Amino acid sequence: MLVEQDEIAIRLMEDEIYDYEFMAKWLTDAQVLAFYEGRDNPFDNPRAIRCYEKCGFVKVKLLPAHELHEGEYSDCWLTAIDQKNLFQS
Repeated sequence: MLVEQDEIAIRLMEDEIYDYEFMAKWLTDAQVLAFYEGRDNPFDNPRAIRCYEKCGFVKVKLLPAHELHEGEYSDCWLTAIDQKNLFQS
């Protein structure tokens, strides 16, 4: 477990079908979509990007025309967790 406080726990995702199914369920949850401004703008969301950065992710590379969404290719960021700064605050 990376972080655990009250009823919230954060851990690294495992390469298991359960984690992928859980992530897909989370990404289609109405409350999550409302918070992140819906599915219409999945890649250009500064609020979501800032959230990831606050959680320790860093932008690695811009991938032009990489993600197919609703019939169109869009740019997206390749991100990675910054392990050396993960537990510093």
